[in-house]
Amino acid sequence: MKKQLIFLFLILITTACTEYVDVPEKPLSKNQMAEIIAEMTLRQQELLAEPGNKMQKETQKILKKHKIKAEDFTESYKYYIMKKEMDEVLNKAQDIILKEHPDAKKFIEKKLKGNPEITSAPR
Repeated sequence: MKKQLIFLFLILITTACTEYVDVPEKPLSKNQMAEIIAEMTLRQQELLAEPGNKMQKETQKILKKHKIKAEDFTESYKYYIMKKEMDEVLNKAQDIILKEHPDAKKFIEKKLKGNPEITSAPR
């Protein structure tokens, strides 16, 4: 009986600790995260062609456009990483990019061929 109680107690502790990541106060949905990441990625590519470093201002503009605070984005980003759900978010972001810029598929495939460590490919 004592062993059964200890076993039950250990199971309760283990299952109670599975949610080790706190949910952000204002979490962004995976779709919101994907949209913002896709937009930031596209804008970053445009900025690489321009002189000067405007990325921080552009990031602030994108977050403001989506009515998202930088802290909320950062906390949601950390949350999805800790929950191991960031791949899903990034795949959605990639889908958005490919939908808006179908020619990006060739560029991505070319980059993947040059980097065998990356396993994800455009769908």
